[in-house]
Amino acid sequence: GRNFTGISSFGIELIAKRLELMKQLVPAVRRVGILSNPVTVPGTRAEFEAAVRPFEQGLGIQVVIVEAAAPEQFDTAFEAFSPSS
Repeated sequence: GRNFTGISSFGIELIAKRLELMKQLVPAVRRVGILSNPVTVPGTRAEFEAAVRPFEQGLGIQVVIVEAAAPEQFDTAFEAFSPSS
């Protein structure tokens, strides 16, 4: 099944803690999607990924980061979260 939930105001410094909390709340989670607005997220894509990648192996999850800056990009962005992507 597909479950979506969300939060906003994503500071890079909070990513690790949020991933840890997600894993604690949903221990069976294996894949987490992050929808990022490149216009409003602080830092660069490289900084964003660098903050996330070290936690994937330690938490046993795959993090999929997808960017969308406007509503017309949402459908494509959510398709990218599909396990077949």
